[in-house]
Amino acid sequence: MIGLGAIRLLAGQWLWAPSPPPPLPEGRIVLITSPPGAKVELDNVAQKKTTPLNLDRIRRGQSYDIFLHLPGYQPWRQTVALGLAEEERQLRVTLSEGPPRWGTLMLTASHQADFFLDTRKVGVQTRQVTMAEVRAEVDHVLRVVAPGFQVEEQKVRLEAGKVQVLKFDLRRAEQPKKGKQGK
Repeated sequence: MIGLGAIRLLAGQWLWAPSPPPPLPEGRIVLITSPPGAKVELDNVAQKKTTPLNLDRIRRGQSYDIFLHLPGYQPWRQTVALGLAEEERQLRVTLSEGPPRWGTLMLTASHQADFFLDTRKVGVQTRQVTMAEVRAEVDHVLRVVAPGFQVEEQKVRLEAGKVQVLKFDLRRAEQPKKGKQGK
């Protein structure tokens, strides 16, 4: 006769196996902005509606990155976590007027290269570099260097709050011509 423990063992259930922890309880974050109508990203996922907005099904005790942006106002970002006993939290955010002072620069090259912004190396032997928070409304010098290719240099000026994409089609460096040898 087979006992209950043996049946559970045969069925793949261990008597001493711990049960999984219960899921964290859920709560809500209420976002209210002044002015209203800000776009919302929760952990880099754009939400369909703008503020005021209820973010439901927020797991208590877990951190979330909240990003708000509205044209003509500086973006706002904060990491928020509901306490385990907290069912709802209201976040009232007053957005500051004025454009952001930063832009984003996305660079691509046809071959592996080193990328320099002003004198700072920002990419090493890669084909793509993305730089957020590049100072806007000032002139920068961008240089792309790859072994066996001509050095590419370009001035760039970013618009605040915008993404600028630059593509570099690198050209092979000319090889020095060999002189004629005597007959």
